[in-house]
Amino acid sequence: MTKLAATRDSAGALEYARAMILRAHRKDESGSFFETPSSREFCRRVLQLMLLTAESRLDLLALARAGDGDAQAVLGAAIVELASRRARLPAEFDGYLMELAVGKVPRAPRGRDKRDNFLHDIAIAATVAATCDRFGLRPTGRSARWRSACAIVAQALGVINMQISVKAVERAWTRYAAAMPSRRDWTFALENKALPS
Repeated sequence: MTKLAATRDSAGALEYARAMILRAHRKDESGSFFETPSSREFCRRVLQLMLLTAESRLDLLALARAGDGDAQAVLGAAIVELASRRARLPAEFDGYLMELAVGKVPRAPRGRDKRDNFLHDIAIAATVAATCDRFGLRPTGRSARWRSACAIVAQALGVINMQISVKAVERAWTRYAAAMPSRRDWTFALENKALPS
């Protein structure tokens, strides 16, 4: 009887995880959490917020000087916008403009970037956390009687034709677990948001 209950709970957890994944994979103007362009756009918007204060502009300049292509693009767009309005550039931009003019700002490296999968990994970790909370599962580990939430989420990602290993889901979980809600039954607050119970 216990094995039958465990199978039923696993099926319910899989259905729940699939619904959460479909919710994060919306195909509207905001894009899917599981696609690189949406993740990169989100990260660029965070960098744009750094233009708001002098202290955060200094951090943005440090990223650009280190070769961060997104930081360089955000700074470049801000400089062009301010110059087109003949507005005074913030003082902290002066040194950067001189370094840029003489070629001392390194080009961004090509290839994959952690930000390509940032939202992807957050969505996976949130789905693992919600599945654990809702069904009382452990996030990782193996048992003859229970599947881990990471194993269920790895299978659930098939609903959007994403094939990903349990180990890859566990890596995303490990990376962002500390940022996930920890209060028990937090997922029940989501019930009014069209998630299945």
